[in-house]
Amino acid sequence: MLAKDREMRKLFYSYIDDGPIDIRSCFYGGRTGPLKLHHKVKDGERISYYDVTSLYPFINVTTAYPVGHPKVQIINKNVNWTKATDNTYNLAILKVFVIPPRKIDVPVLPMKLENDARLLFPLCAKC
Repeated sequence: MLAKDREMRKLFYSYIDDGPIDIRSCFYGGRTGPLKLHHKVKDGERISYYDVTSLYPFINVTTAYPVGHPKVQIINKNVNWTKATDNTYNLAILKVFVIPPRKIDVPVLPMKLENDARLLFPLCAKC
């Protein structure tokens, strides 16, 4: 899509969001779509689905969150975090721009651009 839509490509390449965190923008809601359109069930096999959206309230109840007045730090730098232990900020709310790997079947990280109601799931920084 970026190859064909010049305006979208320009917005995507110049996107740097260094404004304050809007906590409400962290949760986009559910994404639905079939990963497989037909499946023949074998003996003893069950077809099911996972409701990931319902995990959101559960995590809010069972997980520790930062409380009190925030200490705001603006750090614009490139990092190469590949596992959770690479993040050195303990119990923090981070606003990050993630470039997802190209070699995954289903893009999982949602993104919204300003003045665009669509929820996008890109697979690279410059497609």
